[in-house]
Amino acid sequence: MKEMFNTLIRNKLTPNRFYVLWAINQKLTTPLVNTEAELRVLKRENWLLEDLKLSAKSKKLIKEIEAHFKIIRKKSSTQLMGDDFTDKIKKFNEIYPNRKLPSGQAARSAVSNLESAFRWFFSNHEFTWDTILKATKQYIGERERENWKFTRKSQYFVRKQNVDKTWDSLLADFCTHIESGGQNHDTNHFKEKVF
Repeated sequence: MKEMFNTLIRNKLTPNRFYVLWAINQKLTTPLVNTEAELRVLKRENWLLEDLKLSAKSKKLIKEIEAHFKIIRKKSSTQLMGDDFTDKIKKFNEIYPNRKLPSGQAARSAVSNLESAFRWFFSNHEFTWDTILKATKQYIGERERENWKFTRKSQYFVRKQNVDKTWDSLLADFCTHIESGGQNHDTNHFKEKVF
């Protein structure tokens, strides 16, 4: 509440005047308020246009005030990833070899790091654990054939932050490939050596 009143004070707007703006935005009436008097002031101070429509600064203020009241409900890990998510994360991690990668990092990440990575993953993608495990096996198979060059450790395979602070997921790409029926490149297409 304090933030709302501070915002109104900063904008030199009374609660009644904001109430009138909000009611216009919601297409509601304003009982118990001298609407005519408030409308005159709101028009004079450029909160309303001549046709009593909201000005751009009114719309911006309404969004700002409403943002103070939005409740963000954080889902639990179980709600996001299922009842047995810890077992699934461990199973995912065990697909990775228990070794160091050419980068010098361990291939397997700590389960607690993976939980936060998978929380992000399940908040942004809708793949099943079955698809995730198949995609991971395919990725690890490909990387092993390349002698682990450019292999992402398990946490970074799930999500990795880019230089511009956005996130990407190589796992999501592999899951999409699996779900779209993409072929695994397990076999060598050339059977004979050409001299």
